[in-house]
Amino acid sequence: MMDAVTFRIVMNESIFLLDKRVVFDSTKMTLSQGNEILRISEAETHLLLAFWQGLYKKEDIIHFVWENRGGCVSESSYYKLINQM
Repeated sequence: MMDAVTFRIVMNESIFLLDKRVVFDSTKMTLSQGNEILRISEAETHLLLAFWQGLYKKEDIIHFVWENRGGCVSESSYYKLINQM
């Protein structure tokens, strides 16, 4: 899990620096370090944005990642997403 991740705005409101070394582009849904680029899912993108907004409670994250977009989610989907990150 990403408890100790540091977010900083790098270029604009959609590009962030994570832990002083990984660039998170929320528009392109990518994480990159050097020449390596990893495409992440929409849910993973919204999870990182939830963390950036200071949301850490399970209920708040579920609302931000899924329910806020008209989706429905089980607790197993929540835990799966947390473990993927």
